[in-house]
Amino acid sequence: TGGDTDEYSLVSPGYLSPLSFGFLVVLLGILRVYSARYFAMIGVVTGRIVPPSYQDDAARIMTLGALYQRSAAPVVAGILVSVFMSWPQTAIGSSVNAFILWTVIGLVLGLGAAALTLRLRFGNVGTNTL
Repeated sequence: TGGDTDEYSLVSPGYLSPLSFGFLVVLLGILRVYSARYFAMIGVVTGRIVPPSYQDDAARIMTLGALYQRSAAPVVAGILVSVFMSWPQTAIGSSVNAFILWTVIGLVLGLGAAALTLRLRFGNVGTNTL
């Protein structure tokens, strides 16, 4: 009795507060807007860069890549979360495991973007091959 309970112990496990739901709606909306902008821009850029004889092949590769990403991303995310969140909790708590997980994800994505940027900048600049 008294001070043994905190504000979170009274909430059922499946409860999602209206504020949390609103945050998720806004976040998903922002992600969808930027995703639509990305795919529109990549289509325009591909049409300008790729020679007409390769545009059909480039469209097929982009479609297969998008489909692969949509099917593989949840599996990879599930594996990463299950590995990092199943580690024994440290004295600080599970927030350290979450920090390590997001650090790994950030490093992988950052290194991938840096490698692609360097390849595009210093790679085969004058060639039009796929």
